[in-house]
Amino acid sequence: MKQQCISCGGIFDDVQRDGMQYFHACPPLSVAELKAAIVAKTLTFTAAAQAAYDAAKAADVASPPAAGTSSRVDAFLFGLNVDRPNKRDENIVPPTDASKPATIKSAGKGVQPAPAGSDVGATAV
Repeated sequence: MKQQCISCGGIFDDVQRDGMQYFHACPPLSVAELKAAIVAKTLTFTAAAQAAYDAAKAADVASPPAAGTSSRVDAFLFGLNVDRPNKRDENIVPPTDASKPATIKSAGKGVQPAPAGSDVGATAV
C-alpha cells in the first residue's frame, strides 16, 4: 500500500515490487530546506560551519557564479547532512530484552495513506 510520510512528505510502497518490505527513513534536509531554515533562524551552525558558510557567501559576492552553475553557498549546503526535525526512520532496532518486540528507530510524525493518484510518477524516498 502506498504510504506518505508526514515528516518529509515522501511517498513509498511499504512492500516493494519484488515483495521485499520497505523501511522508510526520511532524507536529510535539502538545500532549499536549509536555506529556509537559515532565513527562519532555526538552523544553528557550529563555529567552523558558520565560518565556512560566511566564506562561501563572501566568495559568491566577490565572484558571482556563472549562469547555470551552483553558487558556493549551495555547494556548501549540499555537503551538509542535517537531519530533519521529527524524522521518521522505520529501520528496526532489536530489543534489548528478548521477551519484548523490536521497534522502529523513530516514528517521526507518522504516516498516512498516500493521496489518490500518487502512484503516477511517484518516487520512493
